[in-house]
Amino acid sequence: MNKEIDFNDYKKTTYMVFFAIYFIIDIIISVFSTNPMRLTFIIQTPMLFIALFLFRKLLINDIKLFKDNKKRYTLFIIIGLVCLMFFNILGSNISYWILGDATLPNQEATEFAFAQTPFLGFFVIAFAAPFLEELMYRRAIKVIIKNKALYYIISALLFGFAHITIGFTFPVSFAFIFTHTLVGLCLAFIYDKTKNIWCPIFIHLLNNGFGAIIMLVSM
Repeated sequence: MNKEIDFNDYKKTTYMVFFAIYFIIDIIISVFSTNPMRLTFIIQTPMLFIALFLFRKLLINDIKLFKDNKKRYTLFIIIGLVCLMFFNILGSNISYWILGDATLPNQEATEFAFAQTPFLGFFVIAFAAPFLEELMYRRAIKVIIKNKALYYIISALLFGFAHITIGFTFPVSFAFIFTHTLVGLCLAFIYDKTKNIWCPIFIHLLNNGFGAIIMLVSM
């Protein structure tokens, strides 16, 4: 019994430390870097492989469960994608209402970094970010925070604020945080209901992959 408790405490501490390092690096890049998105692309690649190593048993176990419950999980993925499409449209409308035809600073920075390093940008946006962010903002936080309501709030808010890569300006950044917080809340809900990390990962992969393909084609 003591060994099991010790192992769980060790795992929780490991997740907390890695999440703290991940989040602090993200903030430092956003605040101090002159080209935050390009540096984010570079930093996220090695962090992805560290995360895949730390969560390897979870990923292997959950993919086995996914194969046994494909219909149920697929339904949740479809629901999640529909919700994300709605939130993306909502975010675009809010942005247009605030800025008119102008481009959001975060979107402009992402597109600029993507144009400089298109292949690395595609890899990070379409693959690395979905895996890394779901393992961090959904799985790691769920292990750290046991209270369900608090888990939803913290997971969603941190996910929302983490997507501000250019300094905070009201109300543009607030609108950006708001829509991404809704996305984070949706993904946290789906992970909580399915107990399978591949569900939010697949939703995130499909959503980001579609956006990355559009940016690649439009270059």
